[in-house]
Amino acid sequence: MTQILDEMDNGRDMHSALKRHEAIHTDVEYRSTHIEDIRELGRELSQESYHDSQSIQSRIQSIQNMWDTLLAKVDYCKIT
Repeated sequence: MTQILDEMDNGRDMHSALKRHEAIHTDVEYRSTHIEDIRELGRELSQESYHDSQSIQSRIQSIQNMWDTLLAKVDYCKIT
């Protein structure tokens, strides 16, 4: 996904890029509930003192960082 968004920034075939962006935007909206579910599961495991919860929290933070980067690119492409 991020490669497609980077290509859009380079000005390649704007009509195709717009269609891809619309598809990505729809996909991102759909997946946002999955990301929230992952964060919630991580909170639950941490509250339950699950084995190696620190590692789980670290991985969830990594996923959140990647998600935030993707959202920033999607938002950037909406305004350019």
